[in-house]
Amino acid sequence: MKKCIFIFLVFLLVTAAAAQEEKTSFLPYAPEPLRTDLPTVAFRTDNRLLMKSFYPEYYTNDYVVGRDIRWVERNDSAFAALWDSLGYNILVLIEELSGIKWQERKIDINLMKYFRDDVLFDPPCMPLEGIKMENYVEVSGPGLQQTLNLIKLLAGRNLMQNELPGNTYDPIINHPLMEKSSFRFDVLTITLAMACAEQILPGDSLRKITNSYVWRRHNPGWEIYQNHFRFSWVLSSEQPLTFYLSQEPYDSPLVSLTRPPR
Repeated sequence: MKKCIFIFLVFLLVTAAAAQEEKTSFLPYAPEPLRTDLPTVAFRTDNRLLMKSFYPEYYTNDYVVGRDIRWVERNDSAFAALWDSLGYNILVLIEELSGIKWQERKIDINLMKYFRDDVLFDPPCMPLEGIKMENYVEVSGPGLQQTLNLIKLLAGRNLMQNELPGNTYDPIINHPLMEKSSFRFDVLTITLAMACAEQILPGDSLRKITNSYVWRRHNPGWEIYQNHFRFSWVLSSEQPLTFYLSQEPYDSPLVSLTRPPR
């Protein structure tokens, strides 16, 4: 009798387990829907007016301008491929880590063969070939460095969202650390960009880029970031950049330290 009861209990357990397995095996997979409130990023190549305004001594006629535009159109495929694969994640990460919602519906990034700096936030500009000096060209570096510059450009653009109409009284705008300077706004941009890049780019490649002379030269606030932001302002979706800004008094030692030199 006991043997029959034992067999019956085993049968019940096996049946229940099979039913549970069948129940869970056929649950429909529901992927998280893609967001539709993120800005559309487009890369512009025909930037005649900007090219002439930044390099009037070089772009003296339409032939030279057209030649460099055609060069960009032949060499911008890497950016397009990069954006197709990583663009959505970059925009989402930047918003989560900054705590600032994207309000722009479209961002046109002007790609040019030569530019005066590695990036410009407004209007958004980037060089593909490099920074043209009087007698030589400082090349932009490998593809991953351009990827980091693109992340930095979009990070700075995100921090500027609160300057759009309707946010005039946003307290974040008035914080001293949001002042446009190499040691305040630019350092916040680096803080946001690096937090995003650490989740996008390989760590060894990222260290190689940021240890280079070119990166340090174009980011004069890098040492301030390293010493005062990197390990103190650890950004996450729970504690984004706006959280740390709201906790930083206007007269704090950090604000004094980053005051632009007279």
